[in-house]
Amino acid sequence: MENLESLNGLPSIGLTTESIKISQTKVQSLEAFSNVQNVVGSLEVINNDDLESLNGFQNINSIQGMLSIRGNDSLLNLDNINSLSILNGELDIFGNINLENINGLNNLNSIGGNLNISFNDVLTNLDGLSNIGSTGGRIEIEGNTSLMDFCGLNSLFTNGGTFFDISINAYNPTKQNFADGNCSI
Repeated sequence: MENLESLNGLPSIGLTTESIKISQTKVQSLEAFSNVQNVVGSLEVINNDDLESLNGFQNINSIQGMLSIRGNDSLLNLDNINSLSILNGELDIFGNINLENINGLNNLNSIGGNLNISFNDVLTNLDGLSNIGSTGGRIEIEGNTSLMDFCGLNSLFTNGGTFFDISINAYNPTKQNFADGNCSI
């Protein structure tokens, strides 16, 4: 798949699909998925160095499995997945070196599994998570060298918190920092 540059010619995908995995391609557009509203399994976008946006995922409103966005070096934001309101599995955002924000996740109310946001070099805030009130697992946020603003997690910690590991970021707040209103520097 390393030489795959386009999804043109892919048969029409219906409103619901089992799982989507786009890995190690040169694809620049995900428009072939623009009809999809529900993913019964997982949605994985991994190591697609030429992919700049998730345009094509704008109609996805539920994912029953995991959402994994990993190692997409040109990806700038998650804006085009902004219809997503149900995620029953893990949220994994890892190693997207040019990812500036995750604001496209602002319609999510809960995450059914773990939350992992790690090694996204230019990510400065977690504002896209401001509506999440609960997770079904632990929170791990580490190695985001520009991340200074965790205020997007306030509602999560206000609702009783969860087990978490926050380390090796530009700022590493503790539970007490959140309780004291010190969620950013």
